[in-house]
Amino acid sequence: MKNSRDNVEQLVRDFAKEQRLKIETQTDGSCCIRGSRGEIFQYDESQLAVLVSAETTRAWTAARKKLIAAGFTLYQDGDWEGSALFDPENADQANLAIELAEFDASASNHRASSPTCEKAPRQKGLPI
Repeated sequence: MKNSRDNVEQLVRDFAKEQRLKIETQTDGSCCIRGSRGEIFQYDESQLAVLVSAETTRAWTAARKKLIAAGFTLYQDGDWEGSALFDPENADQANLAIELAEFDASASNHRASSPTCEKAPRQKGLPI
C-alpha cells in the first residue's frame, strides 16, 4: 500500500512525465521538479505550485504580473521570489510555469529524453 505522500505527489509525477521533466527527491522525501530559476512542486491534490527565484525585484515583479495575468493564484510574494498555484491541466499555465522556473529544453539535467530519442541509435557527435 502506498503512503499518503506518494498519493499526494502523484500529480507532480504525472506532470513531470507529461512535460518530460526530471523529478528530484528532497532530503525530506518529497519530490519537486527543479529548474535553474525555480521549481515546481505539488501544493494539494489538484494544484501544482511554481516557485520563481528572480535575480532582482524588477524581474520578480515582471514574473508576478505574468503569473497573475495567466490566472495563477499568488501564494507567496517576497521581494525577489514568490510562489503561485496553477492547474497542471491548463497548457498555458503549465508552459508559463516551466518558462519562469527556467527549464532549458537543451539542458540534459532538466528535460528527460523522449522515448523516441532513447530508442533511436545515436550518431557520433550529435546531441540527443
